[in-house]
Amino acid sequence: MNKNIENIKFTLTPDMSLELIKFNELKSQYNTLKKEYDENKDNEILIELTKLEKQMNDCKLRFVNEFKISNKAQISQYLQAK
Repeated sequence: MNKNIENIKFTLTPDMSLELIKFNELKSQYNTLKKEYDENKDNEILIELTKLEKQMNDCKLRFVNEFKISNKAQISQYLQAK
């Protein structure tokens, strides 16, 4: 069973790659602002952090949706092997 799962190759599309890159850029901005917020407790920074969190969540959702579409057969194989 475990060997069957290890043999499944999932596809990473260009759109998924772009979402990962965008997410990492947003995460970097978020971490920088988070440090600044921890020092200052400025409400404007908190608002920006909230916006960045929403954008990161949107990226995650787009990635997952694209993953599901691009890997239907692989997901099915995975579920059968598990």
